[in-house]
Amino acid sequence: MDAVWERVIDERQNAVSPGALPKAVLTPPRGRALRTHRGSSAPLAKLRHQWCKISTAPTQPHGREPPTQTAAGDRTSRVRSTMKTAQTTHPHPHGAPSDALTLSYDARFLRRKVLTTDQGNQVLVDFAQATSLPPGGVLVCTDGTHIAVLAADEPCLRITGNLPRLAWHIGNRHTPCQIEADHLIIRADPIMADMLRGLGAQITEITAPFTPEGGAYGHGRTHGHDHSHQHGPVPHDH
Repeated sequence: MDAVWERVIDERQNAVSPGALPKAVLTPPRGRALRTHRGSSAPLAKLRHQWCKISTAPTQPHGREPPTQTAAGDRTSRVRSTMKTAQTTHPHPHGAPSDALTLSYDARFLRRKVLTTDQGNQVLVDFAQATSLPPGGVLVCTDGTHIAVLAADEPCLRITGNLPRLAWHIGNRHTPCQIEADHLIIRADPIMADMLRGLGAQITEITAPFTPEGGAYGHGRTHGHDHSHQHGPVPHDH
């Protein structure tokens, strides 16, 4: 048995798969001492320790190199090379777009992200800076194709009443607001709804695309506060 175990250890050290060895020698015998290569007796525990070290060492089949990070990076590069890339936008399409992206207000604000189009294709959006995608506009891909940008339906509040006064209070809280001729629209917010009702507004809950006004210079965004708390007493009419 000593000779058998010496052969097991030698073959394992030479990267022979344990599956090619007899099943009887894969489990060390118990309750006896075995001889080492130098002919001296050694406790079974020492041989078991040596077996565990070499049996858990990673091995590769002969003639095959282990995978490298470079190979993994090459696979990622090949996947990315088949994906459309968009680095600019345009406020309106030139010709028929090849695909479309239907996104919520929050999802339309990004800098670099992989998005899935309405047809199930992936596109890498890679802008130089954070950009608000224009609803009704297009992403311009590097291959010359256009992808339409559409506003998704989301929970909103339709507001009527004294619109100039209501709009002032909405803007004073830096809340994005869509301004129409006879009403205002903001995203669903129970704190804002209570405040506006206190100002005499009529509030209707709706589900619709949300396309608020841009920044002060016609682009960018107005970023609202967290309305999970009050900044002071709710204004009211006397």
